[in-house]
Amino acid sequence: MRSPEALVAELFAKRGVSPRHLQLLSHPSWEELADVELLVGISPAADLLAEVVRQKLLVVVFGDYDADGVPGTALMVRVLRRWGVPVEGIIPKRSEGYGLTMDAVSRILALEPALVVTVDNGTVAVGEVAALMEHCPVIVCDHHEAHGERAAATVICNPKLPENQSPARELCGAGVAWYLLVATARRLGEDEKQLRWELDLVGLATIADMVPLTEENWLLARYGLEVLRKSRNVGLQALAGAAGKDLAALSAGDVGFTLAPRLNAPSRMHAEELDGRNAPLELLTTQSPQAAGRLARYLSQQNEARQRLVESHLAEARIQAAQDTSVVLVVHHPHGSTGVIGLVASRLAEETGKSVIALAPEAGVVKGSVRTVGEVHALELLQQAGKLLERFGGHARAAGLSMKVEASIQQFREAVQPAHAPEPLPAKVDMSLLLGEASLELVQLLESFAPWGVGFARPVFAVSGTLTRTRRAGAQGQHLLGELQDGGVRRRLTWFSAPERVPEGPIDLRVHLEHDDWGGRNEVCVRVVGEA
Repeated sequence: MRSPEALVAELFAKRGVSPRHLQLLSHPSWEELADVELLVGISPAADLLAEVVRQKLLVVVFGDYDADGVPGTALMVRVLRRWGVPVEGIIPKRSEGYGLTMDAVSRILALEPALVVTVDNGTVAVGEVAALMEHCPVIVCDHHEAHGERAAATVICNPKLPENQSPARELCGAGVAWYLLVATARRLGEDEKQLRWELDLVGLATIADMVPLTEENWLLARYGLEVLRKSRNVGLQALAGAAGKDLAALSAGDVGFTLAPRLNAPSRMHAEELDGRNAPLELLTTQSPQAAGRLARYLSQQNEARQRLVESHLAEARIQAAQDTSVVLVVHHPHGSTGVIGLVASRLAEETGKSVIALAPEAGVVKGSVRTVGEVHALELLQQAGKLLERFGGHARAAGLSMKVEASIQQFREAVQPAHAPEPLPAKVDMSLLLGEASLELVQLLESFAPWGVGFARPVFAVSGTLTRTRRAGAQGQHLLGELQDGGVRRRLTWFSAPERVPEGPIDLRVHLEHDDWGGRNEVCVRVVGEA
């Protein structure tokens, strides 16, 4: 049998893990992080920000309303306040539209800032940035694709720009903002190491925004989780407490499925403000434990309401999907909420294995969220329908859109279908294992490479054996518990949402390997993903 080290080497070779990522996995040291000033735009942006800080002039930070833009804006606000700078953070309401709008420009200019910094938006906000630039310089910290004309900001810091020479090419918006602050600290003579205490926000945003956890992002997420587990941010402490999570034991899954949804929930429910202030931003920037507790409870209440709304929308979407044979599913909620259509698109894509665009009206305009699978590129789909759209933007896997008033849903549905149907994706398997190779040592070695996530997924292994000692669990008996046996080797088995009928005798399975420490146990558990 192969050793755990040999298995991991084979795993990473099969995946084609980049030399840069392998280096970080082998030597996860802070000193391995590439110089932040290699990122395009960071050096001139830091020069400008440092000068404004020295003069103690007003800075307005404008961020997106999601779990990247909000933590990124909070990061800038917290650090600039610490440096004694007057600063105002602005997060738009979801109903006001994504990114910079002319209404947002008016709101910003009313504060008479000396500098505007955008976080998680701005690269293609041509008219809006031009309007700001008539009054003050603008630094754009963004990570979205620069499709179309680029805004003429004073400086654009965006790893997606073709001229970027940094190995950090997949940063989220909060990551870009943190790079800018580190470079600015150097110019101010501040101790840049103190900024590592703000990596809790960067790690949260990196995981929540589902950017690839490869290379620099993996290191930021890893150290971000370490800082998060001992966070000094009273808002994050309260958020974890309201979610029933032990901050000291927080995992990447807890961030993605528990904390981030709560930060997103108020905007999805169009209830962002509490006492006239953006509740998620206030939570992440307050210094008051009492205020943090109240805000965290409010976010949790909004999250519960959001969950109910998603389920009702999803039930309607499933009915539409069952009647649609298109390659790209387009589901329309004529009386739905734009706040949850992104979640509906994600869930439906997972369930159907198809790319999904979910649409709903808002203020007389049909808006949509795109989630793609396989080789389908979200922005390319929307470019095909460009004549029908007022605006769109996003990434290869996720995007948003606003349709022109005169465009019809059917026109749009037809326009976004790819010229050729993509090949169905085979069931994901990284490599095959003998059951005896699924050892506790292997599980512990794999855990040393956490966090796993988008672009660096937890490995899926193919294993064979015979199911024994099985029993059903769950309210509807939907789960299967038991053991998998191969010769004299046995491993505990968990199969969530197992088929009603599981084949008797030998079976080939796709599994994750987990450490089972329930009730004092210390053994390997194979968690079934599906049949191989």
